[in-house]
Amino acid sequence: MKKSLKITLIVLGVLSSGIALDTIQAKIFDNSPLLRVRENFNDNSTYYIDKGIFVNHYHCNNNEKVTTWKGTKFACSVKESKKEIKEIIDLVARDNLSCAEALEKFYQDENYTYSYNCIKSDKVIVKYNDNTQETVSQALKNANISIKDLDTYNIDYLKEKINKNENSLFNNYLLNKICVDKNSTNNCLTKENGYRFEGSSPNNYVLLNNELWRIIGIFELEQKNLIKLIKANSIGEFKWDGKNINNWENSSLNNYLNSDYLNNLDTSILEKVNWNIGTTNYLLDAENIYSEEKKKETQEKYYVGLMNISDYILANPSTSCTRTTKLMDYYKCSKDNWLYDEIKTHSWTINPCDSLPSNANFLEPAGHIADNKANVEYSIYPVIYLNSTLKYNEGDGTQNNPYIISLN
Repeated sequence: MKKSLKITLIVLGVLSSGIALDTIQAKIFDNSPLLRVRENFNDNSTYYIDKGIFVNHYHCNNNEKVTTWKGTKFACSVKESKKEIKEIIDLVARDNLSCAEALEKFYQDENYTYSYNCIKSDKVIVKYNDNTQETVSQALKNANISIKDLDTYNIDYLKEKINKNENSLFNNYLLNKICVDKNSTNNCLTKENGYRFEGSSPNNYVLLNNELWRIIGIFELEQKNLIKLIKANSIGEFKWDGKNINNWENSSLNNYLNSDYLNNLDTSILEKVNWNIGTTNYLLDAENIYSEEKKKETQEKYYVGLMNISDYILANPSTSCTRTTKLMDYYKCSKDNWLYDEIKTHSWTINPCDSLPSNANFLEPAGHIADNKANVEYSIYPVIYLNSTLKYNEGDGTQNNPYIISLN
């Protein structure tokens, strides 16, 4: 063999070995090949392709690095750069706006849940230097801000460590069902002075002790999100008070519900609470009625009570009965009210009459809220609050497939 041919073969062998080693190191370690042609995108030095003989190496904007064989299709994932924060504003705190009292969860990471102390997620805003803005909830979800940014801008929030069973808690299960569309409320909760089931036929049935109950809503009491239930069927007709005095704590009905009737319930799944028993009148609208009720609570805590007037009127969706509607006119909206559909009879509420010491308020069959002497017998639909540690087991909340819950 001629000497020149030997040299050529040796050179080709060395080149082949070099190319092979270069290709192997590029593919195994996602490196650029040494023998390459670089192609930049949009004059961006951090987004380019190094084209080798057998492989292509992609270096993406988000520092993603991938080496592929020639002919393999690949596209860098798109990741926008983080927006520059101009300010984060809590409009409720800044402008002294009213804010419904309830813990409102706005974000969750692997270890903690973050909540506001009232319902204001649409009023805590992030403004950016590009003149765009979004809510804090959206900004956290989009990774445009971090929780530390809230601290920087003095935004108040509550931070609670997640326990391993939190996602199975019944109240958290329901809080994942917040309504997005106010025109569709059958299987979700509406944020309104708590979280409430509204409309004509929401999926809010719960089975307890082989009896059907319905969820009025979830309310923040003593730093807990408690589920408020009303029995789906009446337990009979009773006097509000045999002595005809409208003091709920001393009434004969309160005594019966929290003694004889309570013996039929499992108190381990119930929460003892102070009940709102403030008086109201027929000229008030929905917001003022709820506020008036909260002005007075029972001095003692009880397991069982009755529905508030506000529970009844706020079971109407705001799309069918505006919140400026006076109490005396709420009967006009009763066709869209699941509580009215459930009861449709004379039934007592927990609220005493504001003007007559012998009278209490009741729901009457046409949908009106009226008052009558406390020693009259009307239907009773007991109301309870569930223990906040109850677990969701199964069910979708429909009457034929109610929610099943347990302590374990």
